[in-house]
Amino acid sequence: SDLEFEQEDVQELDEDSVELDDEAEALEAVSDLEFEQEDIQELDEESWMSMGPDEQNQTIEDLENKLRYYQKCNDDASRWIKLNENDDASDSVYPIPLEVLP
Repeated sequence: SDLEFEQEDVQELDEDSVELDDEAEALEAVSDLEFEQEDIQELDEESWMSMGPDEQNQTIEDLENKLRYYQKCNDDASRWIKLNENDDASDSVYPIPLEVLP
């Protein structure tokens, strides 16, 4: 899967977001999502060696794409937001589409 997201992708998230009334609704919405998880933490040497070169290259490319995307998010100070007005800047959050979460 290609995970190279640009600023427009994140802005689209804002436009398509559904406002939720409370935390319980948010948790329910997230729990209803189906995630296609590639558990890189479970990857051991045997599993890696059993992959063909194309699958290994795709795994590396996917990780590099995620890393580049997360770096762009980290560097984009204008999109970090405080959930509460009095929060410390270190508590700010960034709107990341669910499909790019690990």
